[in-house]
Amino acid sequence: MLAEPVLLLLMPCSKVRKATSCDIAYKFTAEELEKKGSLDLIHTMNQMQHVQEQYVWKYFSSIDNLTEHRKRALKDCIAHMKKSPEAYQYGALPNLPFQKNEFDLTLCANFLFMYSDRLDYPFHLEALKELIRVTKEEVRLFPLTDLSGKISTYLPQLLEEIAPLVKGTEIADVPYEFQKGANQMLKIYV
Repeated sequence: MLAEPVLLLLMPCSKVRKATSCDIAYKFTAEELEKKGSLDLIHTMNQMQHVQEQYVWKYFSSIDNLTEHRKRALKDCIAHMKKSPEAYQYGALPNLPFQKNEFDLTLCANFLFMYSDRLDYPFHLEALKELIRVTKEEVRLFPLTDLSGKISTYLPQLLEEIAPLVKGTEIADVPYEFQKGANQMLKIYV
């Protein structure tokens, strides 16, 4: 499984035998990432004060509660990185450092679609093709919204262009919604 770092923490209670997290941030050491993560957290939470009406405050009761949750997640992630550094691979879309069909399941969260204002359509298409290339069975992407909470305008054309490369696609509702409107994921059946 190719996954986000927080998902690696779930491994002991799941059926996953091996997971790899891939990110451009992994060019830094765990200690450097801890410092950077702490600074990013302060900046992000300050920004949240100005846009909190764009979020659903059910899972997190407040910005303070969100901050505490994110601090724990950062601490847990850094501890896992130190314990299992082999699970963290430096890399970036659209060119991942993995073999074809290396992963049964690939998860991509809070990246594609979210930054449609900064990452153009060709980037999204090449990134999806690359996720499909490294995956044997299924790719999941979440959320399908941009930063304003609207479904990415790239989605319909991307689905059309990847159709010949895959067995099928499905847009599925998810029970988690933090950003308003961000409650669906794309499943791509390879």
